[in-house]
Amino acid sequence: MKSVYKKKTKATGGPEVVIEQIVLSVEDILKQHNSKIEDIEALGIGVPGMVDENSGVVISAPNLYGWKDIALKDKMEEILGIPVIIGNDVNMGLFGEYRFGVAKDYRNIVGVFVGTGIGGAIIIDGKILTGANNLAGEIGHMVIDRKSNMQCGCGNYGCIEASAGRLGIVKRIASKIKKGKRSIVSSICKKNMLKLRSGKLKKAIDAGDEVVSKEVKRASKEIGIAIANILNILDPEAVVLGGGVIEALGDFMLPFIKRSISQHTVNYGDRKTKILMSILGDYSTIMGAASYALEKLILSGDRHPLDQKNQDLRENQLILKDQ
Repeated sequence: MKSVYKKKTKATGGPEVVIEQIVLSVEDILKQHNSKIEDIEALGIGVPGMVDENSGVVISAPNLYGWKDIALKDKMEEILGIPVIIGNDVNMGLFGEYRFGVAKDYRNIVGVFVGTGIGGAIIIDGKILTGANNLAGEIGHMVIDRKSNMQCGCGNYGCIEASAGRLGIVKRIASKIKKGKRSIVSSICKKNMLKLRSGKLKKAIDAGDEVVSKEVKRASKEIGIAIANILNILDPEAVVLGGGVIEALGDFMLPFIKRSISQHTVNYGDRKTKILMSILGDYSTIMGAASYALEKLILSGDRHPLDQKNQDLRENQLILKDQ
């Protein structure tokens, strides 16, 4: 059974409010399908932060109020009485593309998801690489300009997230406008430029806005440098680009990203690495979380193995999206 259900999670209310919304959403979707909680084999959750998969603890989620050392797995299992698997949202997103999307033909993959910031994920031989400290794949905190005066949310300077994520792009655009450069976005977001979304950036580019076009090109080139570094270290079969910025601006950005990769990667012409764009969009994380939860059950011996030929997964997919 596959179901898609969107609901605001009221993330600003803190962990208890979000947990309550998840539980209510599970109950709602069960009612819609005339099902019982026993019909759900597992609940997979993607968290935008640092997660200890083994203990099921959300160590920290900087963009969510109050989420530090929260035993999310234990809390959810206690309430629902079913197995709960949690993971980093970008890891789950890449896993979704690996299982069902653009990367399903590859087993060694890197994901670069560009949104408000930049998230990353790594799959090696079909398995998510979490690292010794649950920090593997933090591509957004790769330092590409150590002389930069742009401070990242992590506290460091020079991180690619601070420069090439949506917020970094918008800050640079705002700075240029403040210095006298003309841009149509100044009339779109008169009060708060930081609320400028990816769709508005695309409209500005389509209208021939030089300030926005130059900043998005610059960000694209920096993302290409970061990917080149990854290729030089890991040599994956494929790189998947995703996230809200890529979804809105991918057609414009991709040529600049690819050119930058080719300029900074050793023996690029001899490599067979594919640069791909996500095809699942918002659904990649939830499809990945559902599939990942089911695989964890199989590996633990609590469920029979998947039929790898048809991957007939009996998943309950629940999308909880804070809008």
